[in-house]
Amino acid sequence: MKKLLFVMVCSLIFMTTHTSNSEESVQTKKPDQLSGKIEGLKIENLLAEKLEIADSIEIVVSHLVVPPNTMLPMHWHHGEEFVYVLEGSAFIIQKDKADSKIVKGDVFKIPFKQIHTAKTTDDSCTVVVFRVHEEGKPTRVLVD
Repeated sequence: MKKLLFVMVCSLIFMTTHTSNSEESVQTKKPDQLSGKIEGLKIENLLAEKLEIADSIEIVVSHLVVPPNTMLPMHWHHGEEFVYVLEGSAFIIQKDKADSKIVKGDVFKIPFKQIHTAKTTDDSCTVVVFRVHEEGKPTRVLVD
């Protein structure tokens, strides 16, 4: 029930903010800094909109397809990240936490500034990511 409610709320947010005029829609689609750097990785930033109910906070909605046998670079975000798994599976690796496997239908949260990555095995993994973070900050900060 929690997953269904989460998906419904996220869909409502997406539809409400994504139905703005075409000029705004063009401005909200920003290229991702990892695009083209990892073979087969597909990232589309669908939306980046300021929240009206909170100063200096925006929501960024992204669609990611991580190919099989791929590990994303370690990174963190200037906000909280909520992920819904559409297809496939992956392992989420977080600093100072146990690794966890995610599969189709799972919903999970990455806390503010938590260093993390995702690693696929023989399956690809397709997700929709909702980030609520500080306006104007980069989508992610890479960690060595």
